[in-house]
Order: sequence, then structure tokens, then C-alpha cells
Amino acid sequence: MIWTLIPPFPASPLLLDEPLSSLTRRFGPPNVIGPTSAVPWHPSRSLAWEKSRGIGIWILQADWGKALPTATTHPDSVSRTLRVLGANLPFSGDAAVRATVLVPATTADPAGSAKGEVPLSLRQRADCMYQALKALPGVNQPVLRYKNGDGWNHPVLGYLSAWSDGMYQITFEAKRPMAGHDRYWFLAAFSGPLPPGLHIALLKSVMKNWKAKCNAEVEYEIN
Repeated sequence: MIWTLIPPFPASPLLLDEPLSSLTRRFGPPNVIGPTSAVPWHPSRSLAWEKSRGIGIWILQADWGKALPTATTHPDSVSRTLRVLGANLPFSGDAAVRATVLVPATTADPAGSAKGEVPLSLRQRADCMYQALKALPGVNQPVLRYKNGDGWNHPVLGYLSAWSDGMYQITFEAKRPMAGHDRYWFLAAFSGPLPPGLHIALLKSVMKNWKAKCNAEVEYEIN
């Protein structure tokens, strides 16, 4: 029974920024095509993936509300439910819907307006990463903030790491989808060689933890 209750799919909010090409690459071709969504509106197209878990079947459903899905389009909602064999109704799992935030034209705070445009799934993933960062042994002064730069407001996570001369600030900044990255991702960029004695094992542990717990795409580079 415990095995049945373990979801084979990531939480719904973490998949809102996954285009159809990424979903099919991770979960294979969809098992079901049709409007069977638990979300209270009628989508243009629904795709579902099913995986058996003991006496139950987990269903991951992605809905496109305005247009038919293509390889590069993101779903407007994602839901995850459990159907137990022999039961008449599915058990509630979780669901996420893409929201649009309307900002009045008279708003006098451009930075605040930009923050309202941060995608919900990106903010939720950043929150998940921050909670995971706080719980990881060896991490000092973890921080999550929002940076208004490069034409958008986006999350930045960081922490202090030991090196030979004391403590060094490690910073991961959210990046927009681009070639090689079909969803939002995070990058830590180092200018020049890594500081001598930097705790590289901790850096790799942080990245591995984020990937496992938050479905985050994380990299670091040395310029």
C-alpha cells in the first residue's frame, strides 16, 4: 500500500514550465488524449501519462487551454491524481494552473510590477530550492532574493561556502529558456579560476539536492 502512495511523477507546479517535448522525453508518449482534466474548465487538448503503482494508477495530465499543444508550448495546467483499482473516484493529488497577473497602468513601482510577472512555477521552484538549501548541512547563510535585471525580474539563490581565506559567496541566478535549455534553469558563474580551497563537494551536493528534490536544472561554469 505504501508503494501505491508514492507518486512516480514530480509535483504538478514543477512541470508547468516543461514544454511538450520535455514531457515526452521524460515520461514517454502520452497514454491518453482527451478532455478528462480535474481543472474546472474545458481545455482545447489534454494529454495524460499513466503509471501503475501496486493497486493504483497514477495519472499525470497536462492541459492546453487556448491552442493545441506543440513541441515547444507549455501546458496551461498540470494535475496529478491517484486512481485506486476498484474505487469509483480518483484520490486527490495536486494541480497547478498558469495564472496571469494584471497590473494597473498607474502602478508607480516598476520593480514591483516586474516581480508580479515572475512565472508562478519559477517562484515555486525557487522556494523549494531555498527550503532544500536551508536544510543542507554545511550551508551558511542561505538566501533567496529577486533581481530586476536583463529585462526581467527573476530569483537568485546563494549561500556562503568555506575556502582557504574564509567564506565565499556562491550565487545561482535563474536563466530564461534557451538553446540546450527548454525551461527555466539556474547558473552559478565563476570569473576566473575557482577560489583555492573552495568546498567543491558542497557545491555539487547542493546542485544534486536541488535536482532531486525540486526538479531543478542547475549548472555552474568557469569563465
